[in-house]
Amino acid sequence: MHARLAVLTVGPGMRSTMEKIADEMAAHYRALKGFQSVTFLGDNDTNQYGTVSLWEAKEDAEAVDAALGPALCEKAGDILKGPPEVRFFEVYEPKD
Repeated sequence: MHARLAVLTVGPGMRSTMEKIADEMAAHYRALKGFQSVTFLGDNDTNQYGTVSLWEAKEDAEAVDAALGPALCEKAGDILKGPPEVRFFEVYEPKD
């Protein structure tokens, strides 16, 4: 399994806007190949919001930007303070 971490910086006071975008984007994530789960994150003090999503394969995680980038830019483009910071990780699940 692979994880994709994406962090966006927006202007102050955008929490409700970012929550609305998260609600709208959740269905888009679920429709993608290899989707396992997505969690949306937010920090009002730093105006940073993000996602942690889990995918069956590295290729699935890497395909998210191409698949969802245009929709995200359409919804949040005016409030973004720069390009999203995206990182990928291999998931390790501890042995019991």
